[in-house]
Amino acid sequence: MMKKAFTLAEVLITLGIIGVVAALTMPSLIANHKKKVYVTGLRKAVNTWNNGLKLMLVTDGVEYFNDTEFARTLLEEGYGYGTVDLKQYPKALSILNKYIKMTPLNKTVNNIKNLDGSNASGSDSSYVASGTTPDGAFYSFKLDWIHFSPSYLETTMYGGTRSSINGVIIVDVNGPKAPNIIGRDLFLIFIDVRGNIVFAGSQRDHELFGQSHYCDHGASWGCTGHIAEKGWVMDY
Repeated sequence: MMKKAFTLAEVLITLGIIGVVAALTMPSLIANHKKKVYVTGLRKAVNTWNNGLKLMLVTDGVEYFNDTEFARTLLEEGYGYGTVDLKQYPKALSILNKYIKMTPLNKTVNNIKNLDGSNASGSDSSYVASGTTPDGAFYSFKLDWIHFSPSYLETTMYGGTRSSINGVIIVDVNGPKAPNIIGRDLFLIFIDVRGNIVFAGSQRDHELFGQSHYCDHGASWGCTGHIAEKGWVMDY
């Protein structure tokens, strides 16, 4: 018995239906894939800094970040406050590279946006990259209070809240490439006085700062903690 073949009209209708379904689902699939790429980059950055700092403290045989050879050398080379320009501190850079491979940049990235697509304002509208790692991620970091003794920071200064933070790091997982949106490819982490990584927006962050970083449609620096607490998923 001869099998009935599809007619040309039936084939065209089927292809049309497939095209419509693809048009409806592809944007969502692409968006979800990008989210996974951003989260993978964030997790890699966190591991890079977390492992590097732990090794730094163990190698130096110290308990506090301020007592590391890297922090002390930065002070000896004249660092005071603000974004670390690694080009200005070659000895400190050499020490950092033992633990975290970093190429110095001092490059400004502008036109930062909020989650809702609006332009970020004030100091959130741009950042100066201190350096880049081999995977292309940019890092802007400054070190707070490294000229104070750790015990003073933990027990006295500001009641042991904000002073328990020694470092502030902006992570741009894909460097200057788009979208440069806070909470998408731009994230915030901290270094506490004992060299631990603290996620912006986490409970630990709220305890240390006495204020909140949120993951919403404004300057969503708190999305780092949100993603980590959701099992490293960007569910927004």
